[in-house]
Amino acid sequence: MGSCGIESVPYYYPPNATTASSASTTLTFYHNTSNNTSDFKGYELYYRCYADWNKAEYDRQSIEALAASSSAAPDSVLYSMINTYKFNRMYDSSTSSGNTPLLWFSNPAYKQSSITYVVAIPSTSDWTVHTTYGYDGSSLTTNLYRAAYPSSGSYTHKYFSNPPSGTNLADFTASNPTDNDYDGNTYSSASSGTIATSGNNNTYNSGVALYMVVFAVGIGLPQDTLNTVPSLPASFGASIKIR
Repeated sequence: MGSCGIESVPYYYPPNATTASSASTTLTFYHNTSNNTSDFKGYELYYRCYADWNKAEYDRQSIEALAASSSAAPDSVLYSMINTYKFNRMYDSSTSSGNTPLLWFSNPAYKQSSITYVVAIPSTSDWTVHTTYGYDGSSLTTNLYRAAYPSSGSYTHKYFSNPPSGTNLADFTASNPTDNDYDGNTYSSASSGTIATSGNNNTYNSGVALYMVVFAVGIGLPQDTLNTVPSLPASFGASIKIR
C-alpha cells in the first residue's frame, strides 16, 4: 500500500537588506546567494505610502513582527501584507504586462555571484532601481511605477513635487479609489491628508508629508507548478520620508 504525504514547498530566502535612514530616499539590498537554485526567479518590491509617520511605522513594525514569528509561513505573511495592510507591488512598466517578478534574472548565471540593488525614491525625479551584477560587472537601471492609475489610465512613475505641465498623476487622496497605494489616515485620528489640492492635477499641497514603507521579497517558481512561492519579506528597518 502506497503512502501519501504532504507536498513540500521549497523555501526561498529574503534578500539581505541594509537599514535605511528615515532622511534617505535610497534603499539598498543584496541578492541572497542561498537562493542559487534553478527555480529562483528574482525579487519583488512591495510598498505603501502614508500621510502619517506613526501609522507608517506601526504597519512596518507589525509586518516585521509577523515575519519574525516562529510559525510564520512566507505565503501567509505576503497575503497579510497585501490584504490586511494593503501593500502593493511595484511595476517596471506603465501597464501590468511588465516583468514578474520585478527584478528577475535575465541571465541565470547572475545569481551565482553578488548582486546589489539600489532603490531610489526621490521627491523630484523618477523612481528607479539600479542593479549591479558581480558576475560580470554589468549594471541595469529599471524605472519603477506606482500601483495606481491616474486619469491617463496607466501606472505612473512620476514624482510628487510639481510635475511638468500635462503630466497626469494620482492625487494621493485617501478617498480616491485609484490611490490604492496610499493611506491618508493619521494614526491618532480619522483625519486624512491630501497631497494634491484638487484632483489629478499639477498643484500640490506642500503642507502634507509623504512617507513610504518598502519590503523586498524573493520569488521562486517550483518545477511542475504554475504558482510562484515568496520568501519572507526583508525590511529596511525604517519608513522613509519622500516629501
